[in-house]
Amino acid sequence: MTGSEKDINAATARQQLRQLDLLFEWARLPQWLVMLAACTVTVLIWQHTSRPLVLSWLGVVCLLTLLRIRVARCYQRSPAEQRLRPRWAALFYLGNAVSGLSMGLVHVLLVPVDTFALQSGAYAVTTGVILCVSIIYAHRFSAFLSFALPSWLPPTLFLLWQDDPTSPYWGLMGITLFSCMLLAAAFINRSARHSQQSDIHNEALLYRLDEARQQAEALNLQLTGEIQHRRQAEQQLRHSHEALEHRVAQRTAELQQIQARLSMALEASALGLWDYGTGICAPMKFTIPICRRSSGCRTPASPCRADSGPGFIRMMWNVCATRW
Repeated sequence: MTGSEKDINAATARQQLRQLDLLFEWARLPQWLVMLAACTVTVLIWQHTSRPLVLSWLGVVCLLTLLRIRVARCYQRSPAEQRLRPRWAALFYLGNAVSGLSMGLVHVLLVPVDTFALQSGAYAVTTGVILCVSIIYAHRFSAFLSFALPSWLPPTLFLLWQDDPTSPYWGLMGITLFSCMLLAAAFINRSARHSQQSDIHNEALLYRLDEARQQAEALNLQLTGEIQHRRQAEQQLRHSHEALEHRVAQRTAELQQIQARLSMALEASALGLWDYGTGICAPMKFTIPICRRSSGCRTPASPCRADSGPGFIRMMWNVCATRW
């Protein structure tokens, strides 16, 4: 699975969770509408139907309203990973189907089929609530069907099978309204699905852009660190170069001082002239004036001859040591 597919799957899961959140959030209003319709129908048919049956039906609707509100609260308090479990969707669709069936039973069990005035009032109330709730759930077609089918199909079939002159027409009206409502819900659901797919792709794109931004920030931080490290290395190299130049200058000054001292030693030593032999590998000879200290005479004596250079070097070292 590629990265883009993972992003799309993650965005799809988030969209499904968001839709389920909206269904549970909007489930309170439809259930309160069902409760209001139940109270209104109870008042309308109180004098014309068995009261225990009406009270039992009203009690079931009240209990269903409390249970659905309780389930919605528990769902909203649950963490996101638990809300994605299938049991929450199953509880919602089950409560939706029971609510729709409670509206459909008004036509089957409670309203007498031989009283047109009572039928018109009760059918108007229940039909208005069913239409309103169905449109609320139209953005999610499964939620729409889970409420519309139990609320429309049983009473429509029941009224079509009656032998009185008015009930089949009520059934035909129910089929017409259900067909129109089904078509409208299909178009609403189609638009909602296209919008959902666009949101999924946009969210996946935003997620990839955010990942790219994070990677760019990480690369910038790494590049900044490398630049700082390179600057530190250049600074260390510059310090080493400066230290080396200082050492070279210091060593040059020391060598110049040593050379100056050697020159002074040579000048002060009153050495004689150098003389080289004419033959190949002839020994080098030099002349040093020697004073006779015993007689105080300053006349130079006979020159001394050295057979080789090392003797002269040792003699020069002794002279320099004596002078300095």
